[in-house]
This record gives sequence, structure tokens and C-alpha cells, in this order.
Amino acid sequence: SSKWRKTDRRPTPATSATRAALGDTSPLPTSSSIAETILARLDRLRSRRPSASGVSCAGMIDMAVEFMADNLAAKRVPGKCFRPLLAAHPGVNREGSLAFDPFGTQGQAVLCDIAVKPPFLGKEAPMNKPKLFGISSSRALRAIWGIEETGIDYEHVPVTYGADSKEGDYLAVNPNGRIPALIDGDLHLCESMAINLYLAKRYGGSLYPSNAADEAIAWQWSVWAISEIEPLQMQIVIQKLFTPADKRNPKIIDGATNSLQRPLKVLDAALKGRDWLVGEAFSVADLNVAAVMHLMKMIGFDYSGHTRVQSWADACYARPALARALAKP
Repeated sequence: SSKWRKTDRRPTPATSATRAALGDTSPLPTSSSIAETILARLDRLRSRRPSASGVSCAGMIDMAVEFMADNLAAKRVPGKCFRPLLAAHPGVNREGSLAFDPFGTQGQAVLCDIAVKPPFLGKEAPMNKPKLFGISSSRALRAIWGIEETGIDYEHVPVTYGADSKEGDYLAVNPNGRIPALIDGDLHLCESMAINLYLAKRYGGSLYPSNAADEAIAWQWSVWAISEIEPLQMQIVIQKLFTPADKRNPKIIDGATNSLQRPLKVLDAALKGRDWLVGEAFSVADLNVAAVMHLMKMIGFDYSGHTRVQSWADACYARPALARALAKP
């Protein structure tokens, strides 16, 4: 873009020192494979312990940002090569290029965010396709949404909650005879919250918290959703979706609706001053809570009185991964 400053500036002394301390004195590559080079270099930076190299985390990030900014601004990186790294970031245009001047304040913030928590970096590639069982019109939607968020290739087996989940072959996968269930290598796993936590940690990159404290908070919210929200919302679901109109009990619906105000108030307070439940971006904590609460969306539950919950839910339910999950059988 013509608004960008000249792109042949020299690295700052701090950046040069950081590169030297890391043993990285190679010239910046200019070939069309630079996207792969950047990915590998950022992966090395993220895997190094600052104490081992004597370089601060800030210095590592500065180096990564400088490297990416120089090459993006110089148009050395084709958008299509960089799209897997950048596409999930709100600071990136649909065609895979930066929405901001990479040397400007906003551009530096975007690049720094990508360098620290890039959406496709730090993910483990499956040896074989994981196999996910369940249909999207059931609680299995939670796990289908979760695996779609990771972006990995997988096999979807649309087992229902009917007879096919109570037969021998499937009972070998999940002896409870319920959906969803996951096979990943030698691992057989059931329970949607456990499946999502596993998938996010193994394959989700920045979807899973990067430290123990945030990890514990993600677990907390996952358990909170199935203990505080689900039992009450299921009372309404059973009445509205599975009970004939002439046999519905309005007192059950009203009682559960009133009782849900307490946990919704807790969630609304937790979202004060923030967009997401853990950190600065959508994570497995938001995924699991929003996935449980998706039933409330299906029954038209009105939580507009909890404005922060409403805004957060709207953002969660607008995610492309959910749309892909809902399109599954």
C-alpha cells in the first residue's frame, strides 16, 4: 500500500542484538516460501525459554514482529501463502493481508498478537484422522463445533441418540451408549466438555490457555456451564420441544426461567470490561459455555436483560466454525 512507509529500514539495535543472541544472523529471505520460513522461525522463538538464551520474551516478540512487518510491507509474502497463519485474526483482511500499516500502532499490535498467539501455530498434526461420533441436532453439536474450531481434518460419523448408539459396535467406543464420542489414535473419549478440552489442548493452538491459571479458569467455566446452566435449561427444553402442547407445565418453564437469572447474572458480571471469559480472544472456555447455552438460543430464551451475555453470545454464535458444525448431519 502507498500509505506504508519505506520498507528497507534497518532493524533497530535492540532487534539486531536479539537476533545475535538467538544465533539468528541469517538475512531475511525473499523467496515465495517466506511464509514457511516465518512459521518455522516463530515456532523456534516460541519454544525457547527466555532464561536459556538470556533474551526477554519482549525481545523475542520484537524480533518476530520486525521480521514479519518488514516482509509483509515489502510485499514478499503472497496473501494466499500467509492466509493459514493470519486468517483467524480480526486485524487481517479477508484476502489474507494486513488491515493496518505494519509499522503503525495498530499493525504492530496485530503482528505482536499473532506472534504471541498465532491461530495455526503450536498445533499438533494428527497422525491419523480423529473420528467424531454424533449428530449436530444433539449435544454432539458441542464437540462438532469444537473440532471445527481446531481446523484439523477429521471423520464425522453421524451416530444418533437412537438405537445405533446402543449397539455393540458403538458401545465399544462409548459404553454409555450416548453421543458424542471421539476416537483419536488409541484414545476413546466421551463427554462433550472433555472432548473439547482435549481437542483444544492438543490441536487448538491459541484456543487453549497458555498457562495453568487460565487453564483452570477454562475448566471452571466448562464445569459451571453443565452444572449451573444445563439442568435448568433442560427443564425448559423438555417442556417446549419434547412435551405435547396440551401437556406442558407452564410452572416448570417459569420456574426454570426465573432460576436461570442467577447464573446469567454471574456470567454477565464475569464479562464486565472484557469480550471473552479467558484472556483477550475466544477460547475453549467461551466455546464450552456458549455450546451448552446454544440450546437456549434454540428455544428462543430471552437473556437480553443481561446485555454483556447477549453481546458475548452473539459473537460466539457468529463464528464460522459453528456454522460449519450446524451444516453437518
